[in-house]
Amino acid sequence: MQICTIEGGKVSIKRLGKLRGEICRYEARLISSKKQPFKFYEKLGCLYLELSDLKNAIKCFNKAIEIIPKDKKLLFALGRCYLDTEQFQKAEETLILASNLDSNQESLTFDI
Repeated sequence: MQICTIEGGKVSIKRLGKLRGEICRYEARLISSKKQPFKFYEKLGCLYLELSDLKNAIKCFNKAIEIIPKDKKLLFALGRCYLDTEQFQKAEETLILASNLDSNQESLTFDI
């Protein structure tokens, strides 16, 4: 179900460098791509999330949602970002929207 995987909440210095490099590559591909950038925004959001850069993760997830507004996995990831930044009203609205799109409500459960 998850589009982003984060383990332990800490990023090693080596991994931090790799993440920053991946972000630069995806940003360059996004700029040069003539295709729909949905996947690029989704991937960038996940990379920023792994770096705990929630502000940029939220921006990327919102850009992806502008392109495909009914992507329940992406809405769920955005809702989690809103929870983590204590934007509870936005979190509630986003998670309700995601759950309304999912016929299998159990797949959207998570630990708070």
